[in-house]
Amino acid sequence: MGNEASTSNNVKRSGIPIDVTLRPPPDLVVDSVSGPYAAGSGTQVTVSWEGLNQGANNPLESSWQDEIYISTLDTFNQSQVTSMATRNKYNGDQLNAGREYDHTATFTLPNGISGQYYLYAEIDDHDDVFEYTYENNNITRSIAPIDVFLSDYPDLTVTNITLPDTMVGGQTATIYWSVKNVGIDSADASWRDRLYMYQDTSWQPANAEKLSTIQHASALDSGMTYIDSAVVQVPTNLSGTQYVFSYTDINDDVYEYNFEGNNRKHSALFGDSTHVVQPPPAPPTYSDMVVDSIAPVASANSGQNVSVDYVVNNQGGDTSIANNWYDYLYLSDDTTLDVNDSIIAYQQRTKGRLHPGEDYAASLSGQLPNGISGTHYLFIHTDKTQNNYNDTLRSNNIRRTSFNVSLTPPTDLVVDTFSFQDSVVAGQQMQVPFTIENRGSGATQSA
Repeated sequence: MGNEASTSNNVKRSGIPIDVTLRPPPDLVVDSVSGPYAAGSGTQVTVSWEGLNQGANNPLESSWQDEIYISTLDTFNQSQVTSMATRNKYNGDQLNAGREYDHTATFTLPNGISGQYYLYAEIDDHDDVFEYTYENNNITRSIAPIDVFLSDYPDLTVTNITLPDTMVGGQTATIYWSVKNVGIDSADASWRDRLYMYQDTSWQPANAEKLSTIQHASALDSGMTYIDSAVVQVPTNLSGTQYVFSYTDINDDVYEYNFEGNNRKHSALFGDSTHVVQPPPAPPTYSDMVVDSIAPVASANSGQNVSVDYVVNNQGGDTSIANNWYDYLYLSDDTTLDVNDSIIAYQQRTKGRLHPGEDYAASLSGQLPNGISGTHYLFIHTDKTQNNYNDTLRSNNIRRTSFNVSLTPPTDLVVDTFSFQDSVVAGQQMQVPFTIENRGSGATQSA
């Protein structure tokens, strides 16, 4: 306990030692492991092995895991083997001395390998079973290796790309491409083709513009071709000479041995002229509400009203879409209008739509906060609520002017005197005369 004065006497040893006798342990070994004589890379094989307890007793542990490896070496080297399968052994505590059990595993050989591969079976691969000094005989090799031959593989390649002579940024274009399997075996997996656009024939995936990704879900036999198409949105940030790249099996879902390098082609390789991506047409400008001018503002005192005269002009080519909108007056201590600035006034303009070239003059008045001084800025934001949704240029809807704010002499109201009656009756009114004195340098403002 935390308040115990001494803990030195909390432990006591028995007078005589305990004599512990080691229980004769089990000894798990793989009696044999075997597989097929030959198999192709990338194909399934079935391996069988026999586990044996050649120790003096059954294991006390009820379960463990066996593991199968392959290796080109005829001596087990942990860094030179490939794990292929694991199997769990249950009811292992019933494996008495001299008893055996059989296990099988089916797995797929790695793609692209060939040559002679030995099978290795390891019993109790995580050393879950206590075997005392008999842990080093848990691995057994197959007598003969599997003769692994290189299987036939598909080879997907883009053979043609067809695209329009001219594409316009921001608009759609249809692109066609064809993919042929020039390999010996069929391509059975599902894979994806991807279209890119880039300004050069060299492949720069980090800089290329991705256009579209298309899923291909059907098999492609050896020698066969498919034609696919995609309607793509032409990027608006590109112009001039560009090249379209078609990249089949973009994620390498189809194993093609050493033939992955021909999965990509670009349009100029097939006799097509290079294609000019025209910049997108400029968006039409409709109405354009502009704060054309702000009259200079004289100096003001903190806590008092300030008035701003301004003119708004429609500099666009069309009439404003709205009949009315709101103009706002903001106060800021810097030249940038942001969410930290205060709205001190706003008003609704209700005189109908504003035609091109027309303007209106208006005034907004608001009260300055108490306690401020120095250079400040007044911002007029016309149509702040964006009633004129056909105004396509919003950056000129705001204009500012600077002015100087002087600190208004502060007041200091103090309760100068007050008094109570000597005695009062509960439940009745009482009068408390008092006087208030302004000890500050400024006068109070009327409510």
